[in-house]
Amino acid sequence: MTARAFDPEQLMKGLPGYNVHNLSVSGSNISQMTEVIDLLSTREDWRHLGSAIFVFGGHFPSFLENDRKFGGMTKIEVEQLRHHLYWDDAGVIKPELSPPTMPTALFLIKPFAFVYKIKFAAGELVSKLHDGLFSKLRRQFMAQCRRPRRPTV
Repeated sequence: MTARAFDPEQLMKGLPGYNVHNLSVSGSNISQMTEVIDLLSTREDWRHLGSAIFVFGGHFPSFLENDRKFGGMTKIEVEQLRHHLYWDDAGVIKPELSPPTMPTALFLIKPFAFVYKIKFAAGELVSKLHDGLFSKLRRQFMAQCRRPRRPTV
């Protein structure tokens, strides 16, 4: 995965005084990388980022068109629509609220996103526990089936 292809901490060791940020989103293509840049530029003043380096990992599949890889939408667009803060206007994702109120709405949605993250992580944990438990029970059952039984008198 290109998002995990490098360690920013390692790069910062070789670039003293710079802050290196991995802005890659796993499985993203060029359109999604552009969206990340657009999102960053609406929230940060580029003039105050003098010692920042932003890295986007990319490879051949990053250049696939959205329709072929994403079904017409990027992951960022899907996430924007999920919380109903944005709407799809003939393929163009637009904010539901006016520019002055959007930062407040995005701030207020954070607890819900955090709960979703906890719910997702809990589901993953339950799935792993389920798989591990049933795997162990299956092994025990199969071992019991293979043991020769003593004849009863």
